[in-house]
Amino acid sequence: MKEQCTYFGASFSPMNQHFLLHCKGPGVPMVSLHSTDNPAKYFILESNSMLKEAILKKMIVKSEIKMLHIDDYGKVLCMLC
Repeated sequence: MKEQCTYFGASFSPMNQHFLLHCKGPGVPMVSLHSTDNPAKYFILESNSMLKEAILKKMIVKSEIKMLHIDDYGKVLCMLC
């Protein structure tokens, strides 16, 4: 979980025995329930697995700009990769 999350938010229970950890990114957001006695042991309440699948299937478009030279003529091309 730590490698996917570098931005967090937390909410503690009234007696400070448990806390909700809200992973806000840069990976897929998720919410987990932790005990303050043993924070390493946790239960995932929301994994956003459907969002994770959709992101994996999504193609990321990258544009690249190149100059095409033919004889004395130059043309700027924008290519999508």
